[in-house]
Formats: sequence, structure tokens, C-alpha cells
Amino acid sequence: MEQKRIRLRKTDGEVWEIDGAGRVTRYKGGALRWSGSDKWVITGAVAYTPQGGVERHYTLAELLADPAAIPWRFKNGKPKTFLRDLDHGTAREQRGPTVTQGWVP
Repeated sequence: MEQKRIRLRKTDGEVWEIDGAGRVTRYKGGALRWSGSDKWVITGAVAYTPQGGVERHYTLAELLADPAAIPWRFKNGKPKTFLRDLDHGTAREQRGPTVTQGWVP
């Protein structure tokens, strides 16, 4: 069985392909920029309210299930949902560049 993968478009034009283990492969202009590593993985995402409170946490499994259903932006176009990752053991929340679109290839 093929491992589930999704793609996310970022505001800087990069496309990130995320596999079932959360490893990221980055592309820009169709060219490979970074190949996945176990030292940097996506763990999920968090959506915020307009006032800045946490609205909802998304697991990696939820991201992989239907990335197009995640509310990446508010109606006014501002970022709403941010990716969370684990980079060399440090948990982080990515604030920029932000995701504009998600889909299953």
C-alpha cells in the first residue's frame, strides 16, 4: 500500500509534500529544494480565533486525511491555521511563510 502524501502551497511559492511520517520534501518552481528527513517533521497544525485564542488543534493524521478541509485562512485572507513541527527535538509553530492551499496529489 502506498504511503499517504499531501501537498501544501506556501505564500512564498514553495510547495511542501508531506508524507505519512510527517517528513517534508520542499519544491520551488518545480525544482527540488529539500528532501525529507526524520530530524524535521510536521506534527500537526493549530487554528486560531480572530482574537488569537486557540480554536482547534489538528493532528498529522487529520492533515493527511483532507488538507483542503483545513481553514488555512480567515475570510479576509489573513493566516488562520499554522503548521506545527519538530525540528531536531524542538517543537515549533511556523508563522511564515504560511499555507494558502492544501491538496492530495
